[in-house]
Amino acid sequence: MTYPRAHRGVKFILIGEILIVLNAILSFVEVALLIIGLYGNVTALASAAVFSLVTIALPIFGFILNIIGLYFAHLDEPYFKNALFILLFAILLSVVGVLISLFTADQLAPKIIDIVVNGCTVFAMVYTIIGVSVLAQDLGENKFANKSGFLINFLVGIFIFFTILDGIGYFIKDPSETTSEVLTYLRLSASVIEIIANLMFITYLARSIKTLSLDEKSTL
Repeated sequence: MTYPRAHRGVKFILIGEILIVLNAILSFVEVALLIIGLYGNVTALASAAVFSLVTIALPIFGFILNIIGLYFAHLDEPYFKNALFILLFAILLSVVGVLISLFTADQLAPKIIDIVVNGCTVFAMVYTIIGVSVLAQDLGENKFANKSGFLINFLVGIFIFFTILDGIGYFIKDPSETTSEVLTYLRLSASVIEIIANLMFITYLARSIKTLSLDEKSTL
């Protein structure tokens, strides 16, 4: 038994996730260049501007590839359809959040929308993992399928941690210097952990491609 459409879909999802992780890494570089630019380095500021354009484009391409991949994959396993709908909802909600930020002075609504969008992204990943796990079990790859639980718990745990940090940062008005430093350190640490989690997800997807063997003659 093979799942050629899921196999093809996971390939698209993998490329999309690589672009999203690359974007996160480049965002760190952009911030570093901006800091250097503040000390009068014009070249660093110009480079930061270029990186800013790149970090805008990469997530867009990443989400598009994810949508294409989930569309193909859902033809073999319904769980991927859940991930697809959640991701589409997250994109729509992101647009609403941007419009609210641009045309109103409301600060709480965009923050709540941002948290919901992040949650949708995480649960789209969760449903993707579940979909792969179901197909892996059908193929008799139970050992691989059983590893899905740890990754799901890790991703959800990071999301909860980020949500708590965002809540603390929003509701604490005029925090002390020590509190600000602690929150900054925790956010940076969480960002690094988030990148590690995404790399784990990418590794999982790469292994999924090997598990979901493809019959070339039956591809669309």
